[in-house]
Amino acid sequence: KKPGRADGRKTITFTFEGKRYYCYGRTKAEAREAERRKREELEAGRYLCGGEQTFEMYCEKWDAQRTGKVSENTQQKERGLCRTISGAILSKSGKRFGSLKLNEIRREQVQDLQRIISANHTTNSTNQITGLLNHILKDAVLSDIIPKNPAEGLGSLKRTEPEARDTIHRALTDEELAAFFRAAEGEWYYWLFRFLLFSGMRIGEAGALTLADIKPNGMISIERTLTRAAGGDVVVGKTTKTKKGVRQIEYTEELRRAVEEQRKINADLRGNVIDMSARIFTSDSGGLICASQVGAVIKRVCQRGGIQPFAPHAFRDTYATRAIDSGMAPKVLQEVLGHSSITMTMDLYAHTVEDTKRNQMRMVKII
Repeated sequence: KKPGRADGRKTITFTFEGKRYYCYGRTKAEAREAERRKREELEAGRYLCGGEQTFEMYCEKWDAQRTGKVSENTQQKERGLCRTISGAILSKSGKRFGSLKLNEIRREQVQDLQRIISANHTTNSTNQITGLLNHILKDAVLSDIIPKNPAEGLGSLKRTEPEARDTIHRALTDEELAAFFRAAEGEWYYWLFRFLLFSGMRIGEAGALTLADIKPNGMISIERTLTRAAGGDVVVGKTTKTKKGVRQIEYTEELRRAVEEQRKINADLRGNVIDMSARIFTSDSGGLICASQVGAVIKRVCQRGGIQPFAPHAFRDTYATRAIDSGMAPKVLQEVLGHSSITMTMDLYAHTVEDTKRNQMRMVKII
């Protein structure tokens, strides 16, 4: 197996009693240490029943039960959060939280974990992590593994940093867009950036598109998205992020231009072979797009162009904002963006109207 992942982390795999295990680390040494700990736990028979099993061990069983009940993306995200919880070192005992037996986890340890996580993560991320912990321990109570959930009633932290939609997920101004695309000339993802901006698609949806998804009736059929497999590799999922994500959008002139220009680049590098099942937008090596790599390119372009950095999702936010300003009806925008509920779309409307109100009030001249 390749020694690394798309996000730069090192991976070591091994098989124990017919089951494959994955260990990760920022360096090879960290990955080997993770492998050593896992092997020790397995060989010492620490996969015990009831409250005697460790939190880390219970998480694996809990995760296995989630397969097929939640999307691949959700499951992969939960695995990452579980690793964050398990890897946290408690300040008083010096133990990893994941090494604690379920029946020895106490309220003060959960509160200590929340403080430790919040020191290295945003408020929103911290609340997601502790929320998942509460969910997992609640399931352990319902399964009669432990008598009480020590995370029950743990309050969420109050946000202290700006909303993501005001920073990395913000709608970009005309000036920012002009500066960004000037600085992005020559970048491999240039036409992907423009495609995202003029379609409002999620980056995973754009990365999963093939020529076969562009229909003769002038529509683009969005039927799947990129996701993470159990081992962490980027793969093409069987469907979109949500049921509402399966949709069709118009193949506009701007989108046509982005696709054709990208096809020319692909043909120059790999030969002018028309494969209707090939991905339109790929990494520079020809593989599937990795959102973190695209984000790193955007950050580099922003630095070059003197723009405040943003995430790939900002192109989607920008499209939505421009659609609202142009008078697109909420229900239509919900269909175009593939929002799972109209509430998400209306939140965008409320935010955009508030921004418009502030900007227009500043333009009022009294004297």
